[in-house]
Amino acid sequence: MEIITPAADEDNEVVARHTFAPGAALLTVDWPDGRHAATLVLEVDRDMTADELRALAAQYEAFPAWLRARADEQDARA
Repeated sequence: MEIITPAADEDNEVVARHTFAPGAALLTVDWPDGRHAATLVLEVDRDMTADELRALAAQYEAFPAWLRARADEQDARA
């Protein structure tokens, strides 16, 4: 996890980037009033061979568990 915008004080939100793979990240925001939000960003813009697609598919099989872990982290901050 990379903190993009740390809370300067208790009145500011904290924004963090959680990277799953190149081009796949989850941006999270924690507001001081207890609200939490997440934005999923998927950006892969390049030509890929069939073998590269298969390798990417194998990597992305772990994606649902990774997302569930981020949801559990968000619940823990609530």
